Amino acid sequence: MARIRLVPTEELTPGLREIAKGAEAHKLNPAIFRAAGNLPSVYESFWKFYAPLKLEGLLEQRMKELVRLKIADLNQCSTWKLGRAVPAVQQGMTEEMIESLVDVDNAHITEREKIAVRFAELMATDHNSIGDEFFEDLRSEFTDPEIFELGMITGQFIGYGRLLSVLDLENPNQPTMTV
Repeated sequence: MARIRLVPTEELTPGLREIAKGAEAHKLNPAIFRAAGNLPSVYESFWKFYAPLKLEGLLEQRMKELVRLKIADLNQCSTWKLGRAVPAVQQGMTEEMIESLVDVDNAHITEREKIAVRFAELMATDHNSIGDEFFEDLRSEFTDPEIFELGMITGQFIGYGRLLSVLDLENPNQPTMTV
């Protein structure tokens, strides 16, 4: 049960209804958008930032999705662990890859993806341990703009996922697709 009021869909602003409608095509949990109805202009602004960061940019969709799934696991976010971004699957992401994220060093993913997932894991669990040596590894696979994008999207996944969990907006019985 959600810990805040879920605004009825018919009371959502036109902008938020449009965001929710687009997200429904990806089977996102509608409770997220009904909760956002409590502060629609802020959520609409957030979505204008979040969606392009997630769907566009320099980094591959498959990598972003592997990072998102690792963060969902660390956040113990049952809903977001179920989702699969269509572009990531189209880029070859498999269930075997996802299952192997438990042990990143032995995961069935590229070295570039492993470094990205390690970075995300450290940001979520021990960000102060990310030092110059780790950045040397990052720079072996990523440009500075890519590192910044990776950090931005990872931060969004950590914060947004935890917010959904704290507000009890997860629905483990409803498989989702992410955008």
